[in-house]
Amino acid sequence: MDIKNDWKLLKTGKIREVYTNDTDELVFYASDKISAFDKVLPTFIPDKGKILTEMSARWCEQIAEAAKLATLSDSLTVELRNIKVAYMPCDFAPGTPYAMFGKGPYEGRATLMKRLEMLPIECIVRGYLTGSGLKSYRSSGKVCGIELVPGLTEASKLPEAIYTPTTKAANGHDEHITYVMTADIIEKKFPGRGKELAKKAKDWSLAIYRAAEEYARHRGIIIADTKFEFGVGSDGEMYLADEVLTPDSSRFWPVDGYAEGKPQQSFDKQVVRDFLTAHPGASQKPLPDAVVTKTIRRYHQAYDMLFH
Repeated sequence: MDIKNDWKLLKTGKIREVYTNDTDELVFYASDKISAFDKVLPTFIPDKGKILTEMSARWCEQIAEAAKLATLSDSLTVELRNIKVAYMPCDFAPGTPYAMFGKGPYEGRATLMKRLEMLPIECIVRGYLTGSGLKSYRSSGKVCGIELVPGLTEASKLPEAIYTPTTKAANGHDEHITYVMTADIIEKKFPGRGKELAKKAKDWSLAIYRAAEEYARHRGIIIADTKFEFGVGSDGEMYLADEVLTPDSSRFWPVDGYAEGKPQQSFDKQVVRDFLTAHPGASQKPLPDAVVTKTIRRYHQAYDMLFH
């Protein structure tokens, strides 16, 4: 039997591909491509896919064993105890059904996941004020309808983390929605379960963020905000899925040098964004070697600080 032919490409995104073998499993492949301002750039960032894959795996392993992640607070251990993850540890060695993903361009960039029906929302948690949240706060004193205390500024730590979900747009930009709206949106896809799944998505998102932010801060990284996605398995249970707590799905800032009132350094692709902003029209040209080197160095640094 040709094992490779058992896997079919199910979905292609900007950066990742999803493969299926018509079972209850999926394989996610994270390439070394990079996107900025909704465009995929022609330059690859060496090892980027490997770092993001391994980082997600490490977070999922720790979340699955909640006590390991939440050692700093007994209350967090309780909050995390019932969270399920779709990530499945896997041996991609020759002779296994997953062998094609252990070699060539897939090596180190593949993740085995439980097949899910995804919730049609993205679950955003903000612990610090920046980006679109800062813009909204300056105009209304609110972020996604949530009123905040006065006197906050760029990079201010919020009194407590807030849940600010968005739609999951097939094309264009995601739109901010209220928590109440999430229940109605989810209800359309999962009749009879809208309120239940909306509450669970909010509770899990905040619990994971609080535990991860505390863990990361003690290792020199501030998780300013992040995005989670959840889905429902064939067993009817909800699971955490997709990319988890990486520089591509979160804002990571160094603790050293952090100060309110100014933009922060970042462990993500901000280096690329800054270059493209300074060089309009350069998005379809190769990135300079210096930009590539600086970008991948930041990804490596974030991983090493968190897990070494």
